[in-house]
Amino acid sequence: MREEKIEMRGVLLDEILSYFRETGWREVSPGLWRGKWGSVEAGAQEEVSLGSVRLPSVTLVFRLRERDHEKILSVFRSRFLKAGG
Repeated sequence: MREEKIEMRGVLLDEILSYFRETGWREVSPGLWRGKWGSVEAGAQEEVSLGSVRLPSVTLVFRLRERDHEKILSVFRSRFLKAGG
């Protein structure tokens, strides 16, 4: 298993959890999701300030099979990629 910690800013926790449900992950305990590729821990949603802008922030810890790691994270990041500056 390979572990990677990611902080998602500008994305609501509900959006992330919906993605997990839609892609075959299941919640086995509060904040812990399992799928055929491994597991993900989803932290609580917090807010971060960038000047006067407040953004939601969620920390995720992915623990994925080595052979699936890059592909799963690439698809996940693509789903939440947003344009802008």
